[in-house]
Amino acid sequence: MKKVVVTLFCLLAASAWLNAAPDTELKFTWKPNAKHLSGPVLNEDSFKGKVTCVVFWGRNCPRCQRALPNVEALNKKYAGKLVVVASHIQGEDQGLTDYLASKKYSFSVYQHFRLGSPIRLTGIPYFAVFDSKGYYVAQGKQDEIIALIPDLIASIPPADSLLASLNIKHHKAYESKLMRGKPVKTSLASLERQSTGSDEKAKEAKMIVDHVNKYIDTEVAAIVALAAKEPGLAYTRFMSFWKVIAGLPQLEKLQPLVAELKGYKYLQMIVQCRKDYDKLDLKSSVYKVNITPLVTKLNALTKRADASDAVKAEAKMIVARVNSDIDREVAEIIALAKEEPGHGYTRLMGFGRVINGLPQLEELRPVAVELESDKYLKVIVKCRKDYDRLDVKSSFYKSLKTGLVTKLNALIKRADASDAVKAEARSMLTSLG
Repeated sequence: MKKVVVTLFCLLAASAWLNAAPDTELKFTWKPNAKHLSGPVLNEDSFKGKVTCVVFWGRNCPRCQRALPNVEALNKKYAGKLVVVASHIQGEDQGLTDYLASKKYSFSVYQHFRLGSPIRLTGIPYFAVFDSKGYYVAQGKQDEIIALIPDLIASIPPADSLLASLNIKHHKAYESKLMRGKPVKTSLASLERQSTGSDEKAKEAKMIVDHVNKYIDTEVAAIVALAAKEPGLAYTRFMSFWKVIAGLPQLEKLQPLVAELKGYKYLQMIVQCRKDYDKLDLKSSVYKVNITPLVTKLNALTKRADASDAVKAEAKMIVARVNSDIDREVAEIIALAKEEPGHGYTRLMGFGRVINGLPQLEELRPVAVELESDKYLKVIVKCRKDYDRLDVKSSFYKSLKTGLVTKLNALIKRADASDAVKAEARSMLTSLG
């Protein structure tokens, strides 16, 4: 009797969601107003390029509780390619909170997550699935929908496909043929031949041709606009794009502009400076590139009388960006040094080497002097390095962790240690658990 009552309860809960037949052109829409209950917190970007499965369920539904482990296995199997949203459609109470806390599912659970168009529930658990472009595919019972997911995963177009945003039904082979950085002439010619006619296949072929031509025209316009202000960047983009449009009229349109760019005396120098700037990673924990030679070269370029105004302007622009990046990193190091002297000093010494000879280094010298006056700086720096080297996969992890914890606890108890050093030691201890 109890089983019958619970099953009836499940059906009654679902009945509130019964509506008109679903729109087969329904596209998945993220609803940020749904309350998050457990699992990863999602946003609009979470679904891009991934198959989406929405599961409607309730805690008081035995069939739902039996289904969720299968959903968990599915979510883990296709991690990175599938997003599962479990929409709990019954009442929210402490029992639900405790249930989710005990299960620790890897998928996202939301309270009353609704889709952008009605879904006809015939009971729970109930599944709806959308392809990697967000288009509705099907809805139904667990086994019916789960059976569709492997093929949907396999049909995800490459991330760099020019057609990644289109809902292709008749010409899916072109999703892997029309790729960024690859020639498009042959594929476009084939599609143009198939676009004559009024049937759906011909219309889709024309849509693809128009889409690719729009992409090409947009990139060509961007290169033309860049040439006047950043000739190095414009030339770099052209060199990575010309193969895409080889044999097409758009390439001929760019030839006069490219000839003009090649006429700049210092074009190759500014192109190389641009490449060196793009390699900079000031946010990396290990600074690998010495910035000083790049800044020196750019400053010299701005002073050359025979350099074009466009090349000089680009050199000045890159210098300004480099200085902005350096200033931001210097400010972060100064702030960090006050709260975590060991971490701040390690960052300062590494960054000081890559800006040696630049004026910003002088801002860091007083900070270094002050830190070096701390009696236990070397100790906390060593602890920080040991902390950063810890690897849970190492067979020595437990012994290394125990040794580090012992050092940190001893440091905290030293009466003559600064408050900042003690605070950093406590922070590492807390992180180590």
